[in-house]
Amino acid sequence: MEDWLRRNEHGIKMLAAAAAAVFTLIQYFGHLGEVRVEKTLGFYERFSSGSIFAARTEVLEAWESLEARLLQLPAPATPAEMIALRRQWQQLVVAAIKKNPNLTTDTDIMFDFFDALQVCIENDICDRKTAQELMQGAATIFVGNNCPYVAHVRFNQKLANYGAKAATFAGQPCKVEIYR
Repeated sequence: MEDWLRRNEHGIKMLAAAAAAVFTLIQYFGHLGEVRVEKTLGFYERFSSGSIFAARTEVLEAWESLEARLLQLPAPATPAEMIALRRQWQQLVVAAIKKNPNLTTDTDIMFDFFDALQVCIENDICDRKTAQELMQGAATIFVGNNCPYVAHVRFNQKLANYGAKAATFAGQPCKVEIYR
């Protein structure tokens, strides 16, 4: 046995080095996953406290008051009425946000937050699964509710990418065409 070990010493050392390298890579990539989750939890902490939470609360409260007005819009009976109803809805949303500078700021803060989160995910700094589980539902509602405002900003202020990353994260595209 000792002779066999001496004859194959180089091969055994190579196998041991390869096994150590594989083990190191597994630990490294496992650690990267943990770091990504930690970064995402940092985003969630910001989402659940401080200025982001305050902005989120203000936007939700504004939507509660706007919802009653939206529910008063008549049900459409024809495609033309549906287009008119959609136009009224868009105008109500945009007017509600624009007439309140604090709401405009809070809406911008929320879009910036979700944009930054999507950038973090795209650059493999944040964990996609964790972010989606913790914040995608809120992002979907937020982007869906504020889509007319996004279209307004993109069309009137010529900011073609406003809210684009947030919409990607939310899985809720918002196109300028709805504003035209």
